[in-house]
Amino acid sequence: MTSALVLGLTACGGSDGSECGEGTVEMEGVCVPTSMIMCGDGTAPDSDGNCVPDGSQCGAGTTFDDGTGECVPDITGCATGTVAMGGECVPDGSVICTDGTEFDATTGTCVPSGEACGEGTVLLDGECRPADEALMAEVFAGAEPDDPRFDGTPVTFTPPAIGEERTIGGCIVPADGDMDGETDYDADWFTFSTAEAGLFRIHADGLGGLSAGFAVLATEGPLADQGWIRVGLNLVGDSSERRVYVPAAGNYVLAVFDSRSLNLDGLDGGVGFSRAVGGPDACYHVTVEAEAVPTPTALTAPTDSGMLGQDPQFFTYTATGRTIFQSEVTEESTAAQGSQVLVYGDTVSSGAIAFSPPVADGDDVLIVVSPVYNISFDTVDYDLTLTEIAEVPADGAVTLTHDDASDIGHFLAFEATAGDVVHLSFTSADELLFIVRNPDLGGAWAPCGAGIFGGPNPCDEADVYYVVEQTGSQLVQVSNTEATDGEMYDVTFTRVGQTPPTIMAGTPAAVTLADARTFVRVAAGTHVWSRFDLSALSGTGFVDADLALLEDAPGPLSAAPSIAWSGVTAASRIHGPMMGGDFLLEIQDGSGTFDGDESVTVGFDAQTFDDVMAAPMMPVSRTGDAIAAGEARFYFVRAAAGGQITIDVTGTGGTDPVLEILDANGLPTTSLDDTGSDGIESYFGNVPLAGWVAFAVTEFGGAAG
Repeated sequence: MTSALVLGLTACGGSDGSECGEGTVEMEGVCVPTSMIMCGDGTAPDSDGNCVPDGSQCGAGTTFDDGTGECVPDITGCATGTVAMGGECVPDGSVICTDGTEFDATTGTCVPSGEACGEGTVLLDGECRPADEALMAEVFAGAEPDDPRFDGTPVTFTPPAIGEERTIGGCIVPADGDMDGETDYDADWFTFSTAEAGLFRIHADGLGGLSAGFAVLATEGPLADQGWIRVGLNLVGDSSERRVYVPAAGNYVLAVFDSRSLNLDGLDGGVGFSRAVGGPDACYHVTVEAEAVPTPTALTAPTDSGMLGQDPQFFTYTATGRTIFQSEVTEESTAAQGSQVLVYGDTVSSGAIAFSPPVADGDDVLIVVSPVYNISFDTVDYDLTLTEIAEVPADGAVTLTHDDASDIGHFLAFEATAGDVVHLSFTSADELLFIVRNPDLGGAWAPCGAGIFGGPNPCDEADVYYVVEQTGSQLVQVSNTEATDGEMYDVTFTRVGQTPPTIMAGTPAAVTLADARTFVRVAAGTHVWSRFDLSALSGTGFVDADLALLEDAPGPLSAAPSIAWSGVTAASRIHGPMMGGDFLLEIQDGSGTFDGDESVTVGFDAQTFDDVMAAPMMPVSRTGDAIAAGEARFYFVRAAAGGQITIDVTGTGGTDPVLEILDANGLPTTSLDDTGSDGIESYFGNVPLAGWVAFAVTEFGGAAG
C-alpha cells in the first residue's frame, strides 16, 4: 500500500581569540613558547610565529641595517658585478662574460680566459664545436605552457645510462603568459623518471646572451613534500655546471632558465623568479651525463666539517645500537645554502635538518651533503652533526635529560605513512610542552593546547588522534620548561597506528576495529546525501555502534567528537551541495568498551531523495508524491542562505502525514504531526548558511530516517 501527499514550498528572501602571552606566539591556533620555534641566524619569531630579521640575532661578521631591517655582512668595496653576501663578495648577475672570457672578481671585468673558440665554433660542454651543433639536440623544449606547476605539459626525456649523455635544447623567450600586460619570466620544463638513485653531471651552455641556469626538483612523494631542489647557477658567465644526486626512484623535473631571472635577494628563502630575461635568440644547450656514484667516506665520529662546492659529498655512519638519527648541516655563508639527504633503506629525508627512520644496530646510514645552490666564487665551509634521538615507543617510557644550552628541547620520532591515523598518548610526572611536527619540521600543532589566558599550557598527560600528512619520521618535540640543567625526567607513551580502509559507494568492506576509535575513509565523491549501513557485527558485546563523520584532513582529529549516531546499525549524512570528497567515518563499540576482537561490515551508498530548488516569490508545488508503506520520502531543498522558508505537506486519500526537519546527520530536529488524515503539516523557519533544508515525510505510524 502507498500513501499520497501534496507538497508546497515557499521561500522568502533573506535579510541580509585570545592573544598569546608574553614569550609565546600563536601556531595553528595554539600558543607556544618562542624558544620552540627554530629560526635561522639573524632572525627570530614575530607575533605570528614567522621568522623575521632581528638585529639581536645577527651572526658573526654581520650587523643590523636599520634601513633594510636585515643583518648585512661587515664588508665593503665589492667590485662591479658583485654584491656583499654572507661576509663575502658574490656575483649579482650584472656582468656576464661570454666564451673566451672569464670574470675577474678584483676588477669586476671580463678578461681573456684562453678558451676562445675559432670563427664558426662555439664552446659546448667545454669543447669548441661547430656553431650548427648548438642548434642540435636529442630533446627540444615543447610548446608553452610547459610549467607543470600551472597545468602546463613539459617534454619528457629518458635519462642516460652511466657513461652516456643526453642533450637538450630550447630558447628562453619571456612573454605575457597571463595576459596582465606584464612580460613574465620564462623557463623551459622537462620531466624524467628514475628507477633508482643516481648521479648526474649537468652542464648548461647559454647562447645568444643567455646566462644558462637550471634546477632539478622532485614532483611527488616525501622528497616533494620536503621541498627537495638542486640549482645550478652562473651569475658571471653564460654556462653553469654541477653534479646532482637524485636520491630515490621517482619522477623529477629539470627546469632551464636564465640565471638572472631568479630572485637573488631572496634566494636563501626559496628558489623563485622575479624578472624576465631572455629573447628569441637567447637559447641553451644542456648536456646530462650519468656517472657512477662514488664510494662513500665512512665517518668515525658523528661530526664532520668540509667545504660546499657544486658537487655532492657522500658519507656513511654506522649505528652502534638501534637508534634514530637527526642530521644537521650548517654553513658559514648565505652565498651557499647547505642541505643533505639522509638515506636508510627506502626512506629518504632531505633538508638542512633530516631524520632517519629507526636504524638497526650495525647498519649504515648514507648522508649526501650538497648545496641547494652556491653562488660563491669559492667553496663555503660547513659542519655536519649527527645526533641520536629516541624512538617514540609503542608502549613504554623514554628518559630525557634537560639541557639549558638547547632552546628546542628534545626530538623523538616514529615512522608513519601519509593518510594513516595515529593514536598518541603520553603521561609524565612533570608538566611538559609537546609539539608534533611533520618530517619536514612543518605542520606543527600542540596536543596540550593553550591556557585560559593564551599562554603556553604544558601538561602531564594528553591523548590525541591525528591524520598523518607526510610519510616518514613523525617528530615529537618535548620541552620541560621548569627543569634545571642536567635534570632527568620520564615520559611514558602509547602509540597505535591504523590505515583506514577506503569504502566506495555500493561496495561494502569488512573492517576490524583497530582501536577504541576506528576510522574508515569514505570516498563520498559528489554525493549530496549518503546512507551508511553496518552488518555482520562480531566481537565481545558488539551489537551496535556509535558513529561520527569527520573531515578527512591532515592534523589532529577532534579529541572528543560529538557522536552523531549512538547505538545504531544504520545512519545517513547530508554533505550538502558541492561538498564531495573523502570523509572519515568514526566507529566505536556501542557498549563503550574496546575489546580488540570487534569487526563489522561497512557500506554506504547515495540516499534516494527529491532534489528541489526554491526561490523567493516562486512557490514550488508537487502533487501525487507516493510514500511506500512503512518508509519515508526524503527531500533536499536548495534555497538562499539566511532566507525564510515555508513547507506545507498535505495528505491525500486518507494519509496522515508526519513532517520531520532533518539536520546534517539525517536526524530530526523538528517533528510535526498536528493534524489527522488528509491534514496539512506546516513548517516555517530560516534557511541555514549552508543553503539547504532537508526533511522527511512519513505516514503516521511509520518512521523517517
